[in-house]
Amino acid sequence: MDAYKLVDNPNIHPYDESNETLWDGLDIIDYVIMPHWDSNHPESKAIDSAIKYCEDNTLEYKKLRDGEVIII
Repeated sequence: MDAYKLVDNPNIHPYDESNETLWDGLDIIDYVIMPHWDSNHPESKAIDSAIKYCEDNTLEYKKLRDGEVIII
C-alpha cells in the first residue's frame, strides 16, 4: 500500500533481512487504517501525509488516535 510507504520505509527489516515487506492484508476490510492520527507519536505527522495521499487517490480510510480501536 503506497500510503503506508509514506510512513514506514519498506526497505527496513528490523527482524530478518531475508524477509520482504508484505503489504497484503487478510481482505477483511475495504479501507486503509491510519494509526497514530493526531497523537503524540513520532509517526503522527507522517500519517497526515498518508491521509492526504488517500484523499488524493480516492482511497477509503479510517483515522485512529492512539488508544482507539476498530471492532469488526
